[in-house]
Amino acid sequence: MLRTDSRFIALLVTSTIALGAGCMTEDGGPADDSSAAAPSSEAQQELAAPAIAVGERKAMPVRPADRAGVATDGTLPPKPASVAGHITPAVSWTVHLNASTGSLWPSQYTTLTATANMDVGPTPYYIRIWDGQAGVFLASCATGTTCVGTVTRPIVDYTSFTALVEDSAGYLQSTSLEYDIEWHGSGVQLTDPATTVAIGGNSTLTTTTTYDIGSSPFYVEIFDVTTATVLQICGAGTTCTATVSQAAAATHEYKAVFSGYGTSYPPPNVLETTASHYVTWASAGDSISLSAPATTFSTVTVTATSSIDVGPTPYYIQIYDEAGTRIASCGAGTTCSTSFTPATSGSHLVAFIAPSSTALPPAGAQAASHIVTTTRLVEPH
Repeated sequence: MLRTDSRFIALLVTSTIALGAGCMTEDGGPADDSSAAAPSSEAQQELAAPAIAVGERKAMPVRPADRAGVATDGTLPPKPASVAGHITPAVSWTVHLNASTGSLWPSQYTTLTATANMDVGPTPYYIRIWDGQAGVFLASCATGTTCVGTVTRPIVDYTSFTALVEDSAGYLQSTSLEYDIEWHGSGVQLTDPATTVAIGGNSTLTTTTTYDIGSSPFYVEIFDVTTATVLQICGAGTTCTATVSQAAAATHEYKAVFSGYGTSYPPPNVLETTASHYVTWASAGDSISLSAPATTFSTVTVTATSSIDVGPTPYYIQIYDEAGTRIASCGAGTTCSTSFTPATSGSHLVAFIAPSSTALPPAGAQAASHIVTTTRLVEPH
């Protein structure tokens, strides 16, 4: 992934669980596709979060040892004592940079190799590898034609690296093209479940990922954020599912994360988090939908549509930005609209039929909508 520009310096208490592909069961074995009967309320309280045997845990990558003669602390290694004098070559220096892999998971290591066209040993020069994001030298070598360094990132990241030949005063003889390394995420998404369900009914939460996470040291985990408990942990594949049910009227918030292993929310080493999704269990049978344009250069009109006229009821049609703000509230009719300016990173919106409340989710909700995402685009100059 070479670049041609010259830039240089620079992640159950009342829920029933259905296990998904690549998920791990309480005994650490593979998930079974058959559905289990819902446990009693007493049994639910005794169920621990899905446990994984120690032997089933993924190992975190280990940093490879530095090669002999390579300085990785930013200093310059000493020149060989046997060299009587420095020789300045008559030909021009060239240096190239390559990597063992240019696309990998966070916490995994890639090996960068800088190769010069001449041995720097008898010269005043060094082969060095520059980390353009951290602003440090990963490796410096005083002899030979190659210099090798290893590098990782603990998070999803994209960094450019450069090799160079220079002397101890920083006098530059040659630089390579930039080499870009991507520490990619899983691309985890949580698809909209059934958002309004009869009391005692089920709603299935399903995640999808762009990559099979089996080769990563991380997991996709589905959480009931309302109770801060894990519903499902999956260590391989591209899907992960959990089926939830509530025996009393309630609204629960759910999220999926790509992270280290953890049984409480939030888990450790969170790399990616989905938007919140809400499921309301109610007996009235009401429903609500939400619509908004996916993109805009300014503002959008957001409209919630209820299956009932809320005027004769104690309820309101309310629209929320998941960032934490109620953006509209209507006490009569079947529709509620408002003008909204979304964030450039995307805004996630949700609507409820519920008693008037600025809290998200509102208490006593009778229905919840699917999530709508709208993004403000930046106009080109």
